[in-house]
Amino acid sequence: MTVCRIVGWIFVATALATITYEAIESVNAGRWDVVTLGDMWRGLHAPSLGLVRAAIERNVAPWLWQPAIATALLCPGWIAFGVPGGSMAWLCRRRRRRRYFERRLG
Repeated sequence: MTVCRIVGWIFVATALATITYEAIESVNAGRWDVVTLGDMWRGLHAPSLGLVRAAIERNVAPWLWQPAIATALLCPGWIAFGVPGGSMAWLCRRRRRRRYFERRLG
């Protein structure tokens, strides 16, 4: 549970960093530009994006790339990291132990 919570908070921090980057760039450019998940991947390591696409189309299923994965890569980065991260952090949170008499009374 601790690992799940830590990974969740790392995803939330990544989402906050992404939306902060979008906001700073929008102030500089004068318009709001969304940083997509595909843009983030391309910025980190562009050749691997092409390799993954080729591997999925050849080895898994050619139809899988275009409707599913390409759509996910067009999702804003802060949503792509924020929703799963927030969910993981919330689902793996520490729950307060209830005392026996509190459970019994209500």
